[in-house]
Amino acid sequence: MIFVIFRSRSGKRIFYFPLLVLYTPLFFGYNEIMKPFDFEALVNQALTELPPEFKRQLDNVAVVIEEWPTEEDLQSIKAKPGTLLFGLYRGIPKIARGANYSSLPDKIAIFSGPILSSSPNAISAKQKIKEVILHEIGHHFGLREDEIRKAERRRKSGGG
Repeated sequence: MIFVIFRSRSGKRIFYFPLLVLYTPLFFGYNEIMKPFDFEALVNQALTELPPEFKRQLDNVAVVIEEWPTEEDLQSIKAKPGTLLFGLYRGIPKIARGANYSSLPDKIAIFSGPILSSSPNAISAKQKIKEVILHEIGHHFGLREDEIRKAERRRKSGGG
């Protein structure tokens, strides 16, 4: 089952919404190209449009919408100064799990601030959201960054 999570900025409260994202002004500001509810709807749409073979593999994964990555997030990927991080996989890849694996849900964080600030319009934002979700799912499946980028280039060039 796929969950969408909201949490307070202090991290104290967590809310689970199976494939449903709700808007609350506590978490998001207004963006000229897209209202927060529209952004959340696009994330939901991207999740529901995933190929069935991906959906079956997304057991115990929570999709979290956050406004911006934390300093810890940026350090975890050794981001260079000025890097815009659009999403982040937080968890143990499926290929690294043992037979008795059980844990809290892995998380795929989608960062609305960087996506919206780098998108000139809503169509561009929608495409970026889809790309980020697919990219982070690649990490969930155990793919390295270079493998994901190679697959992205192949997909964009029409090669699969």
